Amino acid sequence: MKKYLFFLFMTVSVTVLAQPPVERNSAVTNSAEPSVLKETEEVTVPQTATIQTGNEFYKLYQQANSSPEQKNPTVQQQRRMNDFVELNRQEDANGFDYNLSVFMAGNYDLSKKDFLEKAKVLQPKNQYVLLQSVGVSYILNDQTTLITDLKELAKQNVWNTDDFSYAKDVLASIPSNGILITHGIHDSYPIIHLQRIEKYRNDVRVIPMHLLQSSEFRKQLSNEDLSIPETNQVNTQYLKEFCTSNQEAPIYLSLTIPSAYFTDMEQRLYPVGLTFRYSPAVFQNSELNTRLWTGMNKGVIVKYKSQTGKQLSANYLPVLLNLYMYYKAENNGRLANEIKNSIRQIGENIGNTNLMKELGVNE
Repeated sequence: MKKYLFFLFMTVSVTVLAQPPVERNSAVTNSAEPSVLKETEEVTVPQTATIQTGNEFYKLYQQANSSPEQKNPTVQQQRRMNDFVELNRQEDANGFDYNLSVFMAGNYDLSKKDFLEKAKVLQPKNQYVLLQSVGVSYILNDQTTLITDLKELAKQNVWNTDDFSYAKDVLASIPSNGILITHGIHDSYPIIHLQRIEKYRNDVRVIPMHLLQSSEFRKQLSNEDLSIPETNQVNTQYLKEFCTSNQEAPIYLSLTIPSAYFTDMEQRLYPVGLTFRYSPAVFQNSELNTRLWTGMNKGVIVKYKSQTGKQLSANYLPVLLNLYMYYKAENNGRLANEIKNSIRQIGENIGNTNLMKELGVNE
């Protein structure tokens, strides 16, 4: 039944799984929804350094961090970012764009932290600076800077109530002292905000995949008795190897991780709340999901405040499918109908009128 459930979910996940926009808020324009370049789009490097150099660099950085299959820039993307760093240096080696681009092109190389700190002095409330600073302070366990920067980002409304509502249900899905792997900035930092500022579920170890680019972060995890893949390429194979090497640990994968990461592990993934539990042995999840579902706030399904909330509601589908099949097997028509109502609502949220049929749920 688990394999069938996973197959059903994966067949619709391409259109309904809410993937996190890596940089949903533009630090340059400060707009709510910036233009993020697709993987196939080209960024033309100016022949001479201009005031637009910094803006183009941030677009290129977004492109390099938006791949659904890896967190590291490709060789070509890295080369182009390095070219922009040089152009920024020519424009103003002491300026904001140069210092920030040096650090960002380093992919969380903490030996370049001084450049980030210089950029922060020049523009202490810039969103790109704050987002990079949160990553650094999280790696270094610098609680003072981490909390200060998270509060400033919240003040700038980088995340909304739907983001925090969803993040709380994610944390509620993890058992005591569990390990949660998230994908990038947008799905990781609301969770860390809840942990460090609201003191909710600090027992959960959160591992943001984008921070695994940092050798310092990988070393830190290794010191926590986790087996870390030797490669520096944080991609689908990396995640599979991480899970396989630490299969005795309570590892949970956030559903905001792109579906490409799951395809080679489907036999070992079990829906648990808003996560997939990685387990080489059969994992009994239905009764656990019954308890989790009762305790979740589920705000983004029926009380969403934004388009983001509507899309995030699709990530409740794995647990709902698991519960629907469980209640049907138990001949519990009342609870099965309640689950169907939630699935129907999600279909309306994401504009998929055929969702019930695609998931094999009787109308």
